[in-house]
Amino acid sequence: MSMKKFFIALSVLAALFMMVAPSQANDGLPDLVPANSFIIPVVVAMDGSLDTIVALHEVAGLGSQTGVHAYWIHWILRDWNSGEIINDHIGYTPYHVVTMAVGASIIFPRLGADDPDVLALRADLDGDGTFDHYVAYLELQDTTGSIAKDSVATTVNHLVGNFYWADVSGGIAAGSPAAGREYLTGQNYHPYQKVPSWSAAGLPTYTDTDLGTLRTSAAGPEAWSALAYATSRLREESLGDPAWTSNGPSSGPSTRFIPRWWLYTDTGLNTMFIWKSRNTTAASTSSESPGGWTGIPVEAWDNDENSVSRDIDLPYEINFFRVRKILPTDYEPTTLIPNKGGWLDIQIPASRYSWAVDMVGWSWPRAQSANAQLNWSSLLEIHKDIGTLAGS
Repeated sequence: MSMKKFFIALSVLAALFMMVAPSQANDGLPDLVPANSFIIPVVVAMDGSLDTIVALHEVAGLGSQTGVHAYWIHWILRDWNSGEIINDHIGYTPYHVVTMAVGASIIFPRLGADDPDVLALRADLDGDGTFDHYVAYLELQDTTGSIAKDSVATTVNHLVGNFYWADVSGGIAAGSPAAGREYLTGQNYHPYQKVPSWSAAGLPTYTDTDLGTLRTSAAGPEAWSALAYATSRLREESLGDPAWTSNGPSSGPSTRFIPRWWLYTDTGLNTMFIWKSRNTTAASTSSESPGGWTGIPVEAWDNDENSVSRDIDLPYEINFFRVRKILPTDYEPTTLIPNKGGWLDIQIPASRYSWAVDMVGWSWPRAQSANAQLNWSSLLEIHKDIGTLAGS
């Protein structure tokens, strides 16, 4: 190709890039845009070798540490059932990067291994029958106010978050974008696109402030539920709005988590994590007391299109399970036949208002051995398949 043609091609490409519109958020699920609050799963090795590293950076030139408009990151470390363990604030200024190591700066120095709340976080992630890690989750909220403890949540989407599960000495480190929740403002959002309130009986409640016009004037945090995403999809495709009722539709959209599993060798591991915004909800067909989620159907597939039916329990807000625990032994790798893989079809029943619950999942495949040079890990957000709603 001549230099003239080469530069013409570059000019065409440049023109195409200039015509691309800025990225837009897809309401109803965490996506890679600036946000207002975050959920981050926490894994910390009990011996301190692996830690959860959090990094939030300010991208809009906002922030201050003086006066009534000082800005803070309010972080809360929560246990499996969403109980608060400890919270604090970190101040920031424009374009600042806020970082924290959950184990090194919170769990070990501020709580200690003998703290009852820390003992309750112990988990056996490698399946040898011995506790080896702490599992929890972080909730982070952007706030403003002259005094940190009295600061209130902002309504600005101007933070970007990432987190890393890092064991540098062991040769294992992986990261992922933090699950960022936007604050929805304006008057053209359906009530189903926002986080509902929940009654003591475990029922979701959606408020339409304009009495049926579905142009709600009340701003609020974005929901990550199946109902929120299905509603957004209807509106984006100009298929109308779903009919509004205070407790949601009589039959909500379904949710499937469909992660890839992979076991690198006979010592390889793969742990799945699923966070839910509620650990107890009412049965949608009765007025019974709220209950947990047990016996969730899972179809486990291998790479050769063989499948077996299994089930798992998701009773907490932060849930986790080892893939090996639900796979038949002939799906697992051996020293002679390494590198086994497949996928899981985790079918969330809609019978407990699951379509109103925010859910996010992560898959953590990794290899561990005595030789650190052979170790590796990856951290992937799990794909979801959401059912549909009927529009007006």
